Amino acid sequence: MARRLPDISAGSALTLHVAGRRIELLHPGRPAHTTGDLIAWLPEERVLFSGDLVFAGLTPLVFMGSVDGALAAVDWLESLQPDVVVPGHGPVLTGTGITRVLDEHRRYYRLILDTAQDGLSRGLTPLQAARQVDLGEFTGWADAERIVLNLHRVYADHAGRDLDVIAAFGNAIAWLGRPMHTSV
Repeated sequence: MARRLPDISAGSALTLHVAGRRIELLHPGRPAHTTGDLIAWLPEERVLFSGDLVFAGLTPLVFMGSVDGALAAVDWLESLQPDVVVPGHGPVLTGTGITRVLDEHRRYYRLILDTAQDGLSRGLTPLQAARQVDLGEFTGWADAERIVLNLHRVYADHAGRDLDVIAAFGNAIAWLGRPMHTSV
């Protein structure tokens, strides 16, 4: 098989036709997981390849995007009314599994936003805020230390500054108490 470099790019949307199948590449309209998120939507088949806008069964990571944007992206994804979601991480979702995972994302992102608001009002650092939060239903999710990275994102956005990636990872390691690993 010959390999070649990509020769097309997409801004907010691009429709491809491959073997008689329509594939829509769509951007959520604002940063979510990252600034360059794209999904692949097969409207006739009602299949959504969400990329890292959906993490099924493990902690979402949005520190290179926006927690507010990720929360809005959940509603946007749901508005497509997919029958099948292929997440960036975790098992393929169908039926009520789609609603369950999207609702979990909403609750998680609201937890991050509420924790950040409380931490900012009390003068806490992202690490201090993360150490005080009860993860509740999210305690068993893999990569729980991502709460620190996600809080760093909200704090940076609130201050109108770039994210300090080194500080964010250093704090995540401190919260975890050991070197980080990841689950896919």
